[in-house]
Amino acid sequence: TGFITELTPGIAFTKPSWRLTFDLGGGLAYLSDYEFGSQDIGGPVQIIGHGGITYHLPWDVSVGWRFHHMSDATIYGTDNRGVDLHMLELSYRF
Repeated sequence: TGFITELTPGIAFTKPSWRLTFDLGGGLAYLSDYEFGSQDIGGPVQIIGHGGITYHLPWDVSVGWRFHHMSDATIYGTDNRGVDLHMLELSYRF
């Protein structure tokens, strides 16, 4: 069990007539634990990059796809270790 704290400012571009939002950002993360079984991702400080696209449906519902990259960026040696995530989103604005 552990936690991840991120500071990743971003920017979003919205085209209301297309009902789309594109966003991207990057920054730093701190991991309370960086070894998970046999997987070692380098160290507690990680570099973050993320981006996504969201389609705004009627009824305040949105669907989207997001890419999230986290790696040690060779801070802890020449072996660049990291994690890439592809995430699907379903959100409701209220």
